[in-house]
Amino acid sequence: MTNPLISVIITTFKRDTRYLKRSILSVLNQTFTDYELIIVDDNGENTKYSEIVEKTVQELGVSNYIKLIKNPKNLGPQKSRNIGIENSLGKFIAFLDDDDEWLERKLELQYEKFKNTEDDKLGLVYCWFNILTEDNNNQIKKKVMKPSIKHSGISRELLRNNFIGSTSFPLIKKECFIKVGMFDEQLPANQDYDMWIRICNYYSIDYVAEPLCNYYSHRNERITTNIQKKLDAEKRFLKKHYSLIKKDRKALAIKNYLIGRYYLKLNNFINSRQYFWKSIILYPFKFKTYIFFVISLFQYKPKLLKNKI
Repeated sequence: MTNPLISVIITTFKRDTRYLKRSILSVLNQTFTDYELIIVDDNGENTKYSEIVEKTVQELGVSNYIKLIKNPKNLGPQKSRNIGIENSLGKFIAFLDDDDEWLERKLELQYEKFKNTEDDKLGLVYCWFNILTEDNNNQIKKKVMKPSIKHSGISRELLRNNFIGSTSFPLIKKECFIKVGMFDEQLPANQDYDMWIRICNYYSIDYVAEPLCNYYSHRNERITTNIQKKLDAEKRFLKKHYSLIKKDRKALAIKNYLIGRYYLKLNNFINSRQYFWKSIILYPFKFKTYIFFVISLFQYKPKLLKNKI
């Protein structure tokens, strides 16, 4: 029996049955079938959620077709993704978060890009996606995101913004991870963005101009501890990639602006003011930066800062 062409990796931690089942079914319903499905259970000693994972797989009747890996303790999503890669057999890797779902032609259309390209340096193919958010009336709002940038090497667009997005979106050659290394387990956030930049140092990227994934945005994740984690990650990310980011003044200004916003959300007005000022000096054409700089001067936190950055 030959190895599968694609290895699909789902990492799961404390996920409700219906969401996990939805994610798994979206893989099983793919039109492209030459894949293996690896589920990395990161619940550790939490038997309640580990039982949910096992029960979900059994209820779907696919126990014999899924490689289920149980971490001895909670190791985090990046370590779990790395474990999935290490246990994969495919030439390509696709990740899926346990609360997102793929549309049925996701793997098919992305693999076609690799199959039909003449670019032997093509390493990653991402896609358009839908952002689904539940409003205050429990109604689902959908926003279609259409990032459309194709390039070889690091682009200034990627330095300014993670347009590739979540790990649920791209299909990636496994050789990319051999070349650039695994996900950085020391970054508290932005690990996907960090990986895309490292891959683009050596490979070109392409995209499918069609929404192929439903990305679910959860309001309950907006908590202070999460903001602190994002702040720490943004600062470490900037330090790690500073030699690249500093080449583009706007990119460096954006990173300083984001750090300033996180500090402001934490009521750290002195540090927020310093980063907003750095951003203004680097790129004086972003009106919002002036607004937040003034806010930091008066040490006032308006309601709009409660919104997700």
